[in-house]
Amino acid sequence: VRKAVARVISLRINFAKDRGMSRAPRADEAAFMATFIQNVEVNAARVNFGIEELAVEMKMDRNDLHRRLVLLTGCTPGEYIKLWRLNQAMLAITSGRETPVQAMQNAGVADVAYFNKCFMRLYGSAVAKAMPASIA
Repeated sequence: VRKAVARVISLRINFAKDRGMSRAPRADEAAFMATFIQNVEVNAARVNFGIEELAVEMKMDRNDLHRRLVLLTGCTPGEYIKLWRLNQAMLAITSGRETPVQAMQNAGVADVAYFNKCFMRLYGSAVAKAMPASIA
């Protein structure tokens, strides 16, 4: 979790630089991101986990969660969950631990066509090309 928080804080600082903001994240912002990341990591593997459930877990209104996350990361909660799921699947596929279908299911994605489309958009290649040569 600490690595993920550091990564998000780094993204936040780069996002702030791009927007002309110069301040580093405050302690409450870092705590919010740590809690947010922890909730995503624990729950995102569930297919039915979405923004409403995340807002309940965070004890926030859905609109407040959206506003705060966009301010801190530039991503909406839905985008963040989707990117997290795709990243988890990519790690599992490239390491050879799981087949693409297993990785997709374990990451909480139910629709193969949607997974393939999102994977292609994010990584620029088909899922099969991400597999190690020994498995493909």
